[in-house]
Amino acid sequence: VSKYALYRIVREIKMLNIILSFDYELFLGKNYVTEKEVLFDPTDKIMRLLSECNISATFFADVCSVFAYHKEFPDCEYCKGFSDQLQELNRNGNDVQLHIHPHWMKARYENGWQFEESAYRIHYFMSGSNSVTSAPTGKMDVVGQYVNKNEDCLNADKIISMGIDYLEALIGKQDKNYRCVSYRGGGGSAFSRQKSFFNYCMTRE
Repeated sequence: VSKYALYRIVREIKMLNIILSFDYELFLGKNYVTEKEVLFDPTDKIMRLLSECNISATFFADVCSVFAYHKEFPDCEYCKGFSDQLQELNRNGNDVQLHIHPHWMKARYENGWQFEESAYRIHYFMSGSNSVTSAPTGKMDVVGQYVNKNEDCLNADKIISMGIDYLEALIGKQDKNYRCVSYRGGGGSAFSRQKSFFNYCMTRE
């Protein structure tokens, strides 16, 4: 390799932009420790390391989990801890964007969380017959919790729009420039409903 070629390779490497991202999510199956040990404590450690290294990252928040907790346990510690930590991540210079594990929308709590395997991919919610009738819908209040106004059937598009609204209301409370502009699908569905995500983003005021 010539010196000139080597110089070009080094220059191009220096110009690379590395985007560091983390999935901000709970367990996918049976859980053996608290939500604090699973999510909040590890995120605090990551946040400290990022700050020490003077770098930032994007955290993709699985909002469906907080919807499920709020439905089963309104005003629970997890709901508050979830919203508080996302705001703290934003205050520390990190980005928070949308992540969806839709099985939470069909979850029920009976001696622990019970999940339906068929609902792990958002494709399950593309049929009206598979819509959820008991998930939280309505307007987001200032503490980042959904105020239930009705029990409209919930489909994939509605899940995505709820997630966007949740994040923009929560983070927008302290960061007026915040916008939810990125979506990471869960359950191996990286590109599922991406058109719905972008369409909803484009139709907002």
